[in-house]
Amino acid sequence: MRATPLLWALTGGLSLSAVAFAQLPPTDVMMPGSQPPEIVTGFALSQPDIVSFIHSDTGAQHCSGCHVSGTADHSTEITTLWRGSMMANASRDPLTWAALAVAEQDFPGVGDTCIRCHVSKGWVEGRSVPSDGSALQALDADGVTCHLCHRLANPDDSEVGVTGVQSSPFVAAGGVCATSDAHEGVGCDLGTGSPCSGGVGACAPEAFHGNAMFSIFQDSADTLSISRLGPYGFLPADSLPPHNWKQAAFQRDGALCGTCHDVSNPVTGDLAPAHGRLAGALPAGSFSGVPGDPLVAMKAALRNPPYAYGVEQRTYSEWLASSFAATSVSSFASLPPDLQAPGGVVRAVSDAAAANGGDYADGTPRRFTCQSCHLRPVSAAACTPGFGPPTRADMPLHDLTGANAWAPLAILYLNGLNRLRLGGGVLDSAAISAGATRATAMLKSAVSLQLASPTTVLANTVRVVNLAGHKLFTGYPEGRRMWLNVKWYDAGRALIREDGAYGAIPVTDPTHGSPSNVETLIDPADPNTRVYGVESGISQAWAQKLMAAPLSLPSGTPLGFDRQTGTVTRKLSDAASAAQPTPSSHLALNDVVISDNRIPPWGMDSAEARKRNATPVPSTLYLDGAVYDHFDDVMLHPPAGAVRADIALLYQTTSWEYVQFVWKANRKSNSFLATVGDDLLEAWLQTQMATPVVVASTALPEPSSDSLSAAALCAIALLARTCTRGRRSRSRPFADPGSG
Repeated sequence: MRATPLLWALTGGLSLSAVAFAQLPPTDVMMPGSQPPEIVTGFALSQPDIVSFIHSDTGAQHCSGCHVSGTADHSTEITTLWRGSMMANASRDPLTWAALAVAEQDFPGVGDTCIRCHVSKGWVEGRSVPSDGSALQALDADGVTCHLCHRLANPDDSEVGVTGVQSSPFVAAGGVCATSDAHEGVGCDLGTGSPCSGGVGACAPEAFHGNAMFSIFQDSADTLSISRLGPYGFLPADSLPPHNWKQAAFQRDGALCGTCHDVSNPVTGDLAPAHGRLAGALPAGSFSGVPGDPLVAMKAALRNPPYAYGVEQRTYSEWLASSFAATSVSSFASLPPDLQAPGGVVRAVSDAAAANGGDYADGTPRRFTCQSCHLRPVSAAACTPGFGPPTRADMPLHDLTGANAWAPLAILYLNGLNRLRLGGGVLDSAAISAGATRATAMLKSAVSLQLASPTTVLANTVRVVNLAGHKLFTGYPEGRRMWLNVKWYDAGRALIREDGAYGAIPVTDPTHGSPSNVETLIDPADPNTRVYGVESGISQAWAQKLMAAPLSLPSGTPLGFDRQTGTVTRKLSDAASAAQPTPSSHLALNDVVISDNRIPPWGMDSAEARKRNATPVPSTLYLDGAVYDHFDDVMLHPPAGAVRADIALLYQTTSWEYVQFVWKANRKSNSFLATVGDDLLEAWLQTQMATPVVVASTALPEPSSDSLSAAALCAIALLARTCTRGRRSRSRPFADPGSG
């Protein structure tokens, strides 16, 4: 039986005294799971070499050679859909490279944590050193590859015959203190229960899902002979797949997606005084706290589950803490009415799985998982007819659509200039454009708007309902935001006030490449505007430690810039002297979530969310007993003279303020990454500045005692459905799930 990371550490850990540091990432960024060759060599581990990944698009037996036409209209072609997704283009995303450049300045070596997910093939095969990405090759540019997902095993080895390559101390599983324990979510010794306050009974074994802690399966030493893992248990006798295959339940488990969609910073997790936690510091003995500690097994990332420290994003944890994680698709009709909204993603999942009563075709119950939404079932074959593939009634549609509708445009723009940092050349531009269109549709399916009172009432309350299985919105927090835009009109149709206005502001920054105008949210601090987002920051104690030896970050390190003049508005030294955390966009340095008012998913359990550091901030926001509300009620304040309001919920993938930060914060001291900020800025400016998407809208028509004239007004405004909803709501506020 393998030792847990904690037990292994208590026996002395692993010293790097004989290892050349220049050939390894710093111990502060190392994490469990299957390890690339430089780690295996440097630590003299017993882990066998990880067999290279098959390339998704080129090379011997590449995936796109077979996984093409599933239907006559090509709408289910696996590799075409994948090529248009951000999974395939994660390595090409210019924002990723611009953020990595700043992160590498802040903490050399931390880029390894970015490359793990964004360039998984290159990382697994040992090309993440140096961690600026300069050793990566063109053939690494598949992003999240087909072979990665179809070689992932559950890291707790719970599936018989489907185990990954892992060696102590890099085992992505161990003991964890139970929910509601005083040290809930912290790694523990399965033998003694320490440090759980409940002792052995509160310490339970758990797989670690997150931080790209891959557990790579291989049943052959030959790349072409390794079995692909998937959910199906049979193939017809006349099927002739050109590779081996093996059934595995993990490919239907949301935990697989959690591998890359729960992210924590191991640097702040181990070194920052509060470890990037929302609920207080890690207990003594659960971390090292020493920069570059050669006893790598003492580090927080090897002693704790990935959600226990260094909060960056918590998509998987948000879902796991929600009621969706335990709800079957077949029970759709029993869900709260607002979740059944027509056009919403929850209904779309139910409709897609209706042929089998909501379950899988093989009878396995289907829950509302990541796969249910992002790989919805269709009736199709997985590959070209030449191999006799069966038509599956529930083949996952490999579009893998998320919410990033802007990055595909930036990728195509920079590719046209031959300026992608990785993966340039001939791209499937049609597939990428289609992916952006799908992302816009996905955004619109994730939310609905409802009105508490009839539409004749201007001082109304708008309910923003989260239909997604995670927070609205989720993922990488910097640069993403959502807000309500309300335009108030008088009787003459003149605009008298706009809340949440988006438009041009002048920029006078004399720095090279600065635009004269940019478009942004004009007044984010307007009290009449509800803006949803995350603000991260740096605590005083951590800032002081960062400035001291041996970390020795310059005290003048900028934490923010004036969005018009480009002057530095706050520095690291300011954070070191401030009693409260200082806002910052430094991905590698932030150790505090100052605020997070994104809307939780349905039924998110407060205790589980607290354990996983996934609560809103403050944690009492949206709290309703033991669970969080999955909606936000926003009271409107009409100005004098207003008789009408147009209401829209806007979502922006990448804001001017964040683009400006990673552009200006790049000191260009790294030749490989010197221009990535400039490239991002230019791409943003030349692709409509990541124009916000209107994800939902409604209206408040002017009051009228004449119902016919009111109906006519609605018809003119193409809002007849809104008027119908308003009449319904008189007897039952928020009753109509189709609102928006």
